[in-house]
Amino acid sequence: MNANDEFPYEAPLRNGIARIVEQALGWTDPATTLNEMIDRVVAMAEDLHARLASEQPPPNPLACRQGCDHCCHWYEVSATPLEALRIADHVNQTFDADARRELIDRVHSVTEEKKRFPPSGPRPSFRCPLLVDGACSVYHVRPFVCRAFNSYDVTSCVELIVSGNADDSGTSTIEGYAH
Repeated sequence: MNANDEFPYEAPLRNGIARIVEQALGWTDPATTLNEMIDRVVAMAEDLHARLASEQPPPNPLACRQGCDHCCHWYEVSATPLEALRIADHVNQTFDADARRELIDRVHSVTEEKKRFPPSGPRPSFRCPLLVDGACSVYHVRPFVCRAFNSYDVTSCVELIVSGNADDSGTSTIEGYAH
């Protein structure tokens, strides 16, 4: 795909990230630099998303609501290394010792459970270890993939995700809003 074939959000996103990284190079504290840079990229992406959503609103109402956690029950959630570092820092800054221990226990539990299933077999659903009482415990620093996921129909989420009927073949589809 060349520059003329880009989606409308690609150039502003690329340019915005370049500006943020440029600014970050002048900062002195590496941890603050990393967290602030990630937070600025997230804010910029959310602003861009809001602008695009106002210009190109979803054709159908989104079914996603607070307390709806079906998408948090998947084989696994992808996060970039920078997102994982930001989440880890958030956990260290905001979770008390008991909450951190419980999170570590949930991560180990899911890891052990996954070992029971061969990579080539069916992909069962697992509850995200960051999910606590039906809500994301790191919502403000959640990965981009979590921010982007949405659905027009809760029933398809339940049927495909929660029931474990989703697959990677492309035949299982959850329709949602994309610019």
